[in-house]
Amino acid sequence: CEIGDIGYWIHGDAIVIFFGKTPRSQNDNPVAASAVNIFAKIEGDTSVFKQFKSFSGSLKAGD
Repeated sequence: CEIGDIGYWIHGDAIVIFFGKTPRSQNDNPVAASAVNIFAKIEGDTSVFKQFKSFSGSLKAGD
């Protein structure tokens, strides 16, 4: 995975947003804890997510 990737975390049953280093990272690049299906990419500054300790939301089907 890469910074800006958005995916579905299969084993965690969650949506993940990769915006920086993760617990499994060896450098500044994110590393998923287990299998993730990447389905989108953030275009722009992902550092806005660093201000949150946690957050929740919902996904809605588009038109």
